[in-house]
Amino acid sequence: MNKMLNYIDVSGLNLLPFLEELLTYFTGFGIGAIIGIFIAIIIGLWLIMSAILKLALYIKKIPASFGRCVVTTLLNFVLTLIFGFIPLVGVIFGLVATIWSIKQRHTYDWWDAVIVWLFSILIPLVLLIVIFGALMGFGVLF
Repeated sequence: MNKMLNYIDVSGLNLLPFLEELLTYFTGFGIGAIIGIFIAIIIGLWLIMSAILKLALYIKKIPASFGRCVVTTLLNFVLTLIFGFIPLVGVIFGLVATIWSIKQRHTYDWWDAVIVWLFSILIPLVLLIVIFGALMGFGVLF
C-alpha cells in the first residue's frame, strides 16, 4: 500500500501510475467479486431506505409493514429511474412519481405523502450530522 502512495506527485499532478496501480489492485479480486460487492451495496441501500421509510411512516402514525415499505422503495427506484432520463423535467417527474407512490400505497392524502417523503429525507440528514458531529467533535459543527 505504501508503494502506491509513493507515486503521488502533487507538483506535477502525475496520478496516472497511481491509478494504474490502484486498478491492478482491484482487478485482483476478479470481476465477479466486484459485481457482487456492487450488488450487495445496492441491496443494502435499498433495505436502509426501506427502514427509513418505515420510520417516517411510524413517526406520522401511518400503519405499514416493512414488506410494504420494501415494495414502495423499489417502486420509487424504478419510477425515478424511468423519469430521470427525461431532460430538464425528469427530476420533477421523478419526485412527483415518488410522492405519488407513497400516497397510493400508504396514505390517502397528498400532504401526508409529502410529509412522509420529507421525513424520509430529513432522517438521514440528521443521522449524518450526528455521526459526523460525533466523529469530528461537536464544536466543529456548531
